[in-house]
Amino acid sequence: EDTYLIRDLGNNNFLDAVMDGVTGHGGEEASRSVQEALSATPLASPEDVVEVLDEMNREFYQVGGGRFLLTTVSAALYLDGRLHVISAGDSPVYLISSHSHQQLTGRVGGFLHVGVAQAIGASDSLNNLKRTETEVQDGTRLVLATDGVSDNITIEELVESVRNGISPKDC
Repeated sequence: EDTYLIRDLGNNNFLDAVMDGVTGHGGEEASRSVQEALSATPLASPEDVVEVLDEMNREFYQVGGGRFLLTTVSAALYLDGRLHVISAGDSPVYLISSHSHQQLTGRVGGFLHVGVAQAIGASDSLNNLKRTETEVQDGTRLVLATDGVSDNITIEELVESVRNGISPKDC
């Protein structure tokens, strides 16, 4: 029920996103629909990403009434040297450098209902959207994960794996 997107926007700009569909609540369809919308829409600003997520939220809520078509989303939009992280739900985003790491979004502990309550499609408006903007230094690695990762390894294990990996696949 999870899906991801890696999109090259040209000129060293990109969008990476992870969607974690809520099991038993049309999550696979919801996560795939968000992936397709983010793939097809021209993106020139973080507001464009927010607009896509807002539109998907309205559609999902209209059809599912907050009980069906639910997915979390964490999107990392890199534009002109700035990283914009936009998320709804509990899927974490980490920045990992050779000497430090930082969690930009997602839950730290907590219960499932917190992530579901913030999911795309859970309410009639997207009022729980989290946004962060930061600079990224050369050599910093970005990790977008679902709770399938963050619930099964510690942050220390994740950081070590990412720092020691030569390629994303190796990590």
